[in-house]
Amino acid sequence: MALADLTSLRAEFDALAPGRDRGADGMVGDAAHQAESSDHNPDDTAGSRTPHTDSDSIPEVHALDVDSSGPWPAGMTMAAAVAHVVAFCKGRGAGSPLNYVIWDHHIYEYPSWSKQDYDGSDPHTNHAHFSSRYGSGSGSSNPENYAGPWGLEEEFMSEASYAQAVASKLHTDLSNPDSGLAKDVVAIVLSVLDVKIGDTFYPNRTVGDVLRDAAKLRGFLIGDAGDTTSGKIKEAAPVAVMYEAAMDQLVPAPPTDPAAS
Repeated sequence: MALADLTSLRAEFDALAPGRDRGADGMVGDAAHQAESSDHNPDDTAGSRTPHTDSDSIPEVHALDVDSSGPWPAGMTMAAAVAHVVAFCKGRGAGSPLNYVIWDHHIYEYPSWSKQDYDGSDPHTNHAHFSSRYGSGSGSSNPENYAGPWGLEEEFMSEASYAQAVASKLHTDLSNPDSGLAKDVVAIVLSVLDVKIGDTFYPNRTVGDVLRDAAKLRGFLIGDAGDTTSGKIKEAAPVAVMYEAAMDQLVPAPPTDPAAS
């Protein structure tokens, strides 16, 4: 079951406060939610009631609750986080990934995002509720596909902590060959290798061809790639053999001691 576009939002709260209280966190609706129409109920599921529908057939939950108690980093509160998310969504206009946010007796709804009183049975004081917009398709125009960033880390982390978090995420993403970033990097590198270098005599010669030839030349001169790590030339490497042969011709042998014969 998918959590429509909200996994990345939850991840930013977790990154800001890894030890935060998650007691009031929620995603899939409990019995009370299942008895009514709620974004916490998965759509495209028999018997499940949701306020909206989309044209795909993927069971998706369009709501996330985040416990408000923290503890949060200095300068951050749930009220400040909600204000940031609301401003972020309003700034994206029609590209907003969220439909509404409920927090502390108030609701903020797409597209105006103006602050309105909320008189539901749960005042949402121990958690904030984030509801995603509904959509279909694999493209970026589908708000369900938004995967961040939401700007919470940049807003509430210290500069040093934020830089460290970004570096850690880059390392994690690049270390995972299945991550989107790693796949993008591989695609870019492969596209560069296919670029033709403009050789007049070999018009189809590419950057990859040049690098492969350079690797073959290194292997010929050094013996094998392992030798490059130690900086030593393997005795059996062609360049070493040629060097020894040249030295034999250019450097005269030491004179023979007559007494030794």
